[in-house]
Amino acid sequence: MMKEENKDIVPTFTITSRTVSFMAEISKKLTRLEYMPDMDLRMRRLMRLQTIQGMLAMDDVIVPLEQLAEVRNNKRMILTPNDAAMRNAIKAYRECDAKQWNALSVSKMGYAHEAFMSDGMVQYAPGMVGAGRINTGGMFVRRDMDEDTLSYVFDGLLQCIKTNDIHPLITACVFHYEIEYLHPFAQGNSRVGWLWQMLLLKSWNKLFAYLPVELMVYKDMDKYISVTNYSTQSEDCCHYIEFMLDKISAALNQLIFTLETDMNITPATRSKATPNAILEITSERILKALKENPEISRNILAELLERSPDLIKYHLQKLTKTGIIKHIGSTKGGRWEVYR
Repeated sequence: MMKEENKDIVPTFTITSRTVSFMAEISKKLTRLEYMPDMDLRMRRLMRLQTIQGMLAMDDVIVPLEQLAEVRNNKRMILTPNDAAMRNAIKAYRECDAKQWNALSVSKMGYAHEAFMSDGMVQYAPGMVGAGRINTGGMFVRRDMDEDTLSYVFDGLLQCIKTNDIHPLITACVFHYEIEYLHPFAQGNSRVGWLWQMLLLKSWNKLFAYLPVELMVYKDMDKYISVTNYSTQSEDCCHYIEFMLDKISAALNQLIFTLETDMNITPATRSKATPNAILEITSERILKALKENPEISRNILAELLERSPDLIKYHLQKLTKTGIIKHIGSTKGGRWEVYR
């Protein structure tokens, strides 16, 4: 009987002119990327770390890329809840890749949740998304559904995605919203939601397997919470869709910039470029990276820009001396300020 009562739990949304515009922009950028070099392993690994960093940050688990890289490479002991959160997230994404999880499978959502929450070390902190900043509209009864009913509801939502003719860009965003709204798990809903949005988008275009949309959303966290709550109050998640498509577009912009910059100075053309031109481009890329991630380390900058740590150090010292940048705080725990 409960299943019949919940049969009407289907996504509700309006496709606005802004939605159509964002979709057109995204399609244009994806087409542009088809004519650019594929991401190399270095870039894919870095973007995956940025994806996990952004996803965890939205649960108030703030970790630097260096620590994520250490956990990924088994060079860091798992001693704290944050360490466990990093390890579990890396494990979930690895299993997703290795086992080619089906985005339309409810059982795989359960596997993902177990991976994220293993060892019971991940707990809510005050102010986290799952702890109440996103309003579920008073539908707390849905959190208390038994396992069979929850499986029925989410299987219905996934079948709706499978059988309708709505564009994958929209259905991926809508399903992510529904996970936040229905809150099927006591913990970890946000993390499962981000992973599943990626899987649904990846099934449409493989590029989304590594695109760090989460980091873009985290940088505009207050608006993310606002549009999610407004979508719940208005019973129409069109604002959530628009916001998410905007962030997907922004993540594509960043990727295009990175690849285009790499195209300007490649191994084949580097000998023809003047030293000053190479140094200028590298400095600009460093400034852009510092603006996007003020806490980034020199080693991560070197990995991101595919330059030696010594060369990065040279640029940082030069930019500091000219007053363009300034490092605030300790060597390991400080941040960069950019004045240009």
